[in-house]
Amino acid sequence: MIKLLVLSLFAGLIYVFSFSPFDHNLTTFVSIIIFFYALQKSPTIKLSFFIGWLYGIGLYGGGIHWVYYSISTFGEEIAPIAGVLTFVFIITLGLVYAVFALFYFYINKKITANYDYLLLPLLWFWFEILRSWIFTGFPWVLAGSGQIDGFLKSYLPVVGVYGVSFIIAFLSYVILSLLLPIIKKEYNFFYCIQTKVLVFFSVIILLFAWGLNDISWTQKDNKTLNAAIIQANIKQEIKFSKERLKNSLDIYTKMSMEQPQEIELVVWPETAIATFYHRKKDHLKNLQQKLSPITIISGIFTKNKNNGEYYNSAIKLSHPVQTYSKEQLVPFGEYMPLKEIFDFFKKYINIPMSNLRPHSKNQKPIYVKGIAIDMSICYESAYTLDLYQRVSGRSLMINISNDAWFGDSIAPAQHLQIARTRAKEYGRQMIRSTNNGISAFIDEKGKIIKKTSQFKKQTISNKMQTFRGQTPFMKFGIMPMYALSILFLLLLTLNLFRNKDMA
Repeated sequence: MIKLLVLSLFAGLIYVFSFSPFDHNLTTFVSIIIFFYALQKSPTIKLSFFIGWLYGIGLYGGGIHWVYYSISTFGEEIAPIAGVLTFVFIITLGLVYAVFALFYFYINKKITANYDYLLLPLLWFWFEILRSWIFTGFPWVLAGSGQIDGFLKSYLPVVGVYGVSFIIAFLSYVILSLLLPIIKKEYNFFYCIQTKVLVFFSVIILLFAWGLNDISWTQKDNKTLNAAIIQANIKQEIKFSKERLKNSLDIYTKMSMEQPQEIELVVWPETAIATFYHRKKDHLKNLQQKLSPITIISGIFTKNKNNGEYYNSAIKLSHPVQTYSKEQLVPFGEYMPLKEIFDFFKKYINIPMSNLRPHSKNQKPIYVKGIAIDMSICYESAYTLDLYQRVSGRSLMINISNDAWFGDSIAPAQHLQIARTRAKEYGRQMIRSTNNGISAFIDEKGKIIKKTSQFKKQTISNKMQTFRGQTPFMKFGIMPMYALSILFLLLLTLNLFRNKDMA
């Protein structure tokens, strides 16, 4: 019993090494194999619950411990509170995998046939969807994201990150089903029809992974855009200071004016202008005129005059002025999640602009030189199910972020990896502008064209190519996974009826 619990925690903790900055993408398979093994060996539902919970705690503890930096940025005196909040957040999210384990135990006890080859991968798929939605969602360190440099990356534009996660879970189960008999020296297992079929499908998956690499799902459009990214490296603890606002604007303006004549677009990061647009409207209008014909897109705060709500926004300053406001907010940094649990701590934590509201969906694209831009702010780039339907009519992606919230942690590298995954899924190039790194130009294959260093004032530029067309994932989303899930439910139903007839 203790062995299975320790194994589960260990499996969760090593999961993070699949992702940047470590990039050992095969670690995902090791982690999931151990987790599935522990679930299969659990004799009781209580033990299954704790196996899943410890796995989730390890997974989130390793993968998102950087939340602590987001909370503690504004003073060492709140470090203990930040630690408590981070711990509670992690163990709460870890319950997702406890419920995963309960589902597996319950379903497995109700059926006689061995459907683990579909049950476990489908549960993995649906619980990744669940954790991207529950409590407003937190789709960080999804298994498929770790494959942007792995051998399954060619599936990203076909089935999306969640589909790749399913494939990883399926292959992990197949490897586990092959390893266990070999360890026990029971070599006759390969004569089992089910084993032969699973190996056959695994080989097909791997062959397709190789063959899909040469396919370009989207086509170059006839437009390009010379763009520059301004990374001013302004410290998080001072950027919201009224005294430093003018200084920050001067830095961004100076760095923008130093750009060569061919530059058409300059992208400033999230909250580069750390105040409301209506307060600096005239100043920003004059600034845009001074920098014309360059177009500026910058992070800023906007306020809804009708209801008083305020948003984290991106604004295009050239005529006509256009805005995009954030639809998915960062827990603790922009809103307080699970208010019943965490609201008590709010009076001890003074995070500027931490009571933002999410904007409604279906916002119009921002246009630059006639090019439709798909905007996302900060970790919205992780919400692929919010993006896939709207990207098809847009030919270039821009993500602006203030990764200074994450301190000197692994989060900025993870965030860049997520952005690369989106570019690959949609076959679009992406401009990613951050306050202190890692800013980057990313091509339609998810490869980095140019990037900045962290914690350095820096400017990079590149001619960005626009693209048109749709990847299979843009056309079908996760509908193939819905179909597979329905098929599996039919198999389960038939098995349950067969069991009743035999009884």
